Amino acid sequence: MDGGIVSAADVESRKGTLLMEYRKINVEMAVPADEAEGFVADLNAAIDRLEKTYTIFGGEIETAAV
Repeated sequence: MDGGIVSAADVESRKGTLLMEYRKINVEMAVPADEAEGFVADLNAAIDRLEKTYTIFGGEIETAAV
């Protein structure tokens, strides 16, 4: 694992030409339970801002008690 990058997938055209390489990035964080809802809302807003500059596919934010 290199800097949080856990896997890579290649997207190819019908002729087999490499168009772009994508990497899946996993991030794990722990926050106090009473702050989790606000934290997730802020994190979603930050991801929305990133989408204005970068191409981002999929993604979800999972929460679980620890």
